[in-house]
Amino acid sequence: MNKSQIIAAMEAIVTRAENENRDMTDAEIAEFDKLKAQLATADANESRRAGLAALRQASGVSERLDRFALNSTDRLAALAQFARPNGNTTRAGDLIRANLGMGAYDIGASQSRGSGPGGGFTVPSFLSAEIIDAARAKSRVITAGARTIPVSGDTSFATIDDDPTFANHAENATIDESEIVFGSRNFAPQTKVCLIRASVELVEDSPTFNDTVDAVLAAAFAVEMDRLALNGSGIGEQLGVLATDGVHEISGAGLNTWAPFARAYQAVRSSNHTPGAFILSPGAMGAIDNLVEGGGSNNPLRRPPSLEATQFLDTTSIEDEGSPIGTQAVTGEWQLLFLAIRSGLTIEASRVGGDAFNKLSVLIRAYARLDSFVVRKAAFAKVTGIPVPAIG
Repeated sequence: MNKSQIIAAMEAIVTRAENENRDMTDAEIAEFDKLKAQLATADANESRRAGLAALRQASGVSERLDRFALNSTDRLAALAQFARPNGNTTRAGDLIRANLGMGAYDIGASQSRGSGPGGGFTVPSFLSAEIIDAARAKSRVITAGARTIPVSGDTSFATIDDDPTFANHAENATIDESEIVFGSRNFAPQTKVCLIRASVELVEDSPTFNDTVDAVLAAAFAVEMDRLALNGSGIGEQLGVLATDGVHEISGAGLNTWAPFARAYQAVRSSNHTPGAFILSPGAMGAIDNLVEGGGSNNPLRRPPSLEATQFLDTTSIEDEGSPIGTQAVTGEWQLLFLAIRSGLTIEASRVGGDAFNKLSVLIRAYARLDSFVVRKAAFAKVTGIPVPAIG
């Protein structure tokens, strides 16, 4: 029986006794208690199922994430809704030229024009997807394994803030309660903007203008993806991995061995996760390159076995701080870091905005909506305070 049927059967027993103006018989009490136990079991199973659904989602294996999350090698443009129409060769540069009245290309009704003095247009979904894919290919967190979710608006995702624990149980003894601590992240992609200047001559005449626009937009959004995921401020956006409470922290002060990186790997593994690449600043990469054997040999210091096959990916999205702060590196199970991208790239171009008119140039502004979140904080570890070697 389902819960409604169980409750109806319990009500029938009570109603029968009330109608006959008597107490329930022993048999009725036994039946009522049996139904009550069944109801409690149904409630408990319902609660467990809800917890499992949240656990699956927080672990990165929910139906929603399995269906919509892109792995690092997947392409947004490969999804049916973002496929380029057969025979369509439109590039972002074509649309920019058309918006400025410089080319013969007709933007057409399929793109939404802006209404302000800067004009502007929404890039077709297939072209947005291709530019975002190019940005993802350049992003360090995506290379490390972070996943991408296309979203249409504000979305809430479950996270796990603390894991349950197991304990020994003596026969007939009371079981100590251990709870999974669930959290949530309200994922509200924020507008991220880049501004590009190009000469009028380049826009009008260069045969490589399309390639240049695609490359510059992809590089700019890749940097912003990494900044959000690693160093998000928490103000109008989610906290990045490096600023998230609960991420393991290992001191890298006075770095002269691989030990801090090995301990970071150990911390992630001790939380039942599999660490992957380290993402670090150029200064931290320089500090690693300066690790040498002792005894005057100055040979590069050999990595410990756990780090022999580990990638070290440097990015300017992690800042190099001078003494005494130092810089940072972070590792973790990167598949548990997600970037959300609200589809729809908007581009505006102007020959008169700012100082573009005086300099005979074109200002190109592009914006999209991005955000990121971590579903398992304990799956990540950072090495902090790494001294930055001097250059030269």
